Amino acid sequence: MISLTLLPHAEKLAPTNPRGLTQWPLHHQMRTYQALKESPVVMNTYNTGTGKTFASLLHLFDLQGTEKNVLFIAPTNALLEQHAEDIEQFVQDNELDFKVLRVTAAHVQQLENTGQRRGTVLHKLLSNYLAFEPNEVRRKPVILVVNPDIFYYAIFARYHQYDQRNLLEDFILRFDYVVIDEFHYYDSKQLANFLFILALFDQFGYFDVSDRRVCLLSATPLPYVNKYLDRLFNDRWLMISPQNEHPEDANLETVPSLAPLEVSLLEGSIEEWVEAEQHALKQWLDSGEDGAIISSSLWRVNRTWSLLRPLLGDEPMGRITGPEPAEARRTATARSLILASPTVDIGYNFAKKNKKRQNIDFLVCDARYRDGLLQRIGRAGRTLGKQETDRASHVVALLQPDAIADLQDLDGQTLTREQFNKAINQCPQLPAKHDLTAYISTYAIIENFYPIFKLGSIMPPALHNELEALYERVRDVFAPHSKRSYCDLKSFYFKYQYREQWLRHAKKDGIPMTIKTAKYVSDWLVWLDPESGRITPSDLVDYLPGLLGDEEQRQGLIIFVQSQVALMVAYFNFRDSFQSPTAVIYDPQHLLSSEDINTYDLFHLFSHFYLTPLTGRQWMDMAQVQNTPKTDFLYHLRGWREDKLVIRFAYDAQEDDQYTFVQRWCDIPIGIHRLRIRAGLRGQGVQDGALPPDVADAIAEQTIVALLIPPARAGIAIGRLKGTSIWSHSLTVHFPDSSVDEGYRIFFGKAALMAHAELAPALRANQARAARDPIIL
Repeated sequence: MISLTLLPHAEKLAPTNPRGLTQWPLHHQMRTYQALKESPVVMNTYNTGTGKTFASLLHLFDLQGTEKNVLFIAPTNALLEQHAEDIEQFVQDNELDFKVLRVTAAHVQQLENTGQRRGTVLHKLLSNYLAFEPNEVRRKPVILVVNPDIFYYAIFARYHQYDQRNLLEDFILRFDYVVIDEFHYYDSKQLANFLFILALFDQFGYFDVSDRRVCLLSATPLPYVNKYLDRLFNDRWLMISPQNEHPEDANLETVPSLAPLEVSLLEGSIEEWVEAEQHALKQWLDSGEDGAIISSSLWRVNRTWSLLRPLLGDEPMGRITGPEPAEARRTATARSLILASPTVDIGYNFAKKNKKRQNIDFLVCDARYRDGLLQRIGRAGRTLGKQETDRASHVVALLQPDAIADLQDLDGQTLTREQFNKAINQCPQLPAKHDLTAYISTYAIIENFYPIFKLGSIMPPALHNELEALYERVRDVFAPHSKRSYCDLKSFYFKYQYREQWLRHAKKDGIPMTIKTAKYVSDWLVWLDPESGRITPSDLVDYLPGLLGDEEQRQGLIIFVQSQVALMVAYFNFRDSFQSPTAVIYDPQHLLSSEDINTYDLFHLFSHFYLTPLTGRQWMDMAQVQNTPKTDFLYHLRGWREDKLVIRFAYDAQEDDQYTFVQRWCDIPIGIHRLRIRAGLRGQGVQDGALPPDVADAIAEQTIVALLIPPARAGIAIGRLKGTSIWSHSLTVHFPDSSVDEGYRIFFGKAALMAHAELAPALRANQARAARDPIIL
């Protein structure tokens, strides 16, 4: 065990309070306010819990009376609700003339009228929110608090085709102040999306013509974020950081912001620590302390809740996790012991009503990544604005053994927060969560060309040179050595649209024997044998009736085109294109959440719980409800599994021998069909019957974007991606000669694209595949 002490921390007060704020502003808050007067893009990187959100809101004073709208992007819906409440309070306290609107998919659904598309409702809300506010008579400028998914789907034209133009224009034109909170939360794919938006704003002059401003908030930014902002703006953006304060700022008055912290770093897991120390934890609570337990794994959070329940009962504990409903998450912050998943890593406030000292007196957490560890430790001992500031908090952080070994020199030390943060950031066994950037230099220019492509159909031809200039600028930022041209990618997206149209027609009316079909047969033949060369489509037209004469061949072509479309669609998801099946469960013991009835990921449920399938009648009798949910999977959640089931996957190679399978299916992202789900205990391989047949076949009819790694290169993939947030699963392949190989690895969805970007140089052994893109042009 490593024991150390972190000294209390104080933030500098601003020398003046020009806006007459009730709470005297901090120095970094006023620095941010002043920087936004001078620069189009400002990033505040001060520590967690020091009021960065408040700093971003000061710019609202300069927008008062201008009729300009504000867009505030919060990374999760839980944080979105919290920010919306804080912004409403700021507007009210300072008598500002803004209307705060919170928008999630659920909010839009609540506003949705019969027969109206969600995109239409969202556009109406942005155009005139008074249509949904009958008691208000004057339209105010809007502060729209939104999650990044809605923003992304609008910019990347993922709403209904009749709503795409309206929403694209709404989110490009309507907002002249944009705040992006928790900027470090986003991976390299998501970062590229935001960088593209900033480039678009700049290319079309919004920073100059309408004086648009963007404020980025991030306590733990990675160096590559600065690199890309430098490429994009040179010296036209500003960072507000403790590291670039002026020397004379050292003499400013300060206010306590963090209490002393007694830190214990040790090996182990959350549930093991709780089982051993539960009575000590109860003593802390009995002495009037408030605490939190935070784990990277949902199942560990819930398992810990189950372990503590007999000792503590339900009343002192609250859970803040994904399966919990919004109201339960909101009330959980007032409980004496909060059990939380990574939902709380990003800016979440553990508010305690009228508590004079820090809200969190003790914290127990685990962590695999340095940024997660620092974020979690930063939850404890926050004293900004509190009456009592000198009472120490205590933290227990559970790490991997190799991290503990690397940090052994910290034992017995007393450090400042800055010194501790530096030691953690330099620990090689605690990597950054989002430290992979190869996607930006490979796939990002393809993905981020799509809004340019869509704008081409909106903007007059005279302005298309600006679109080409935007593309070249983005290419120079993301992939300066790329040879992809503007015209290449226009053709790329036209083909994507044509494939979608052909696929709809072929499924509805059958495959037409036309030149367009011949093009896709030609593509298919190239995919089947990359080294054979392309056959000219016109040479294939007369042979189509024979080539596609039987149902198996026709279905093969449809599946191929479907896979090519799926690969394109995989780009256009802000979170992930792969969504595992879900089940509706009856959970009277509240093992998953505080709800009796909930919907959650099928893989997670089978991995950790004993489940009993229910018929519709059994469901209604057991859950005492009148209706059966519309789902393929209804289960009674009976209890925790003693041994965790590991989800694996299996594939029947059909006509491909092992050599052909590797050449055809491995080392590049593909759209795969007929994938089956398997499971077994860790270290024991697949167990027959571990999953019911309907679960085993739950994704068999889907076309899923995946990256398959053959056994010969599985070790390379695992080694290269060890310690990152990209995970692979075990894949068993069955071959026609009855041989079976369990050594394959499979990545899904976004992970397939990001893993391929990182692994491409090491996968060049499969030269036929490495020589071309996953999508056939």
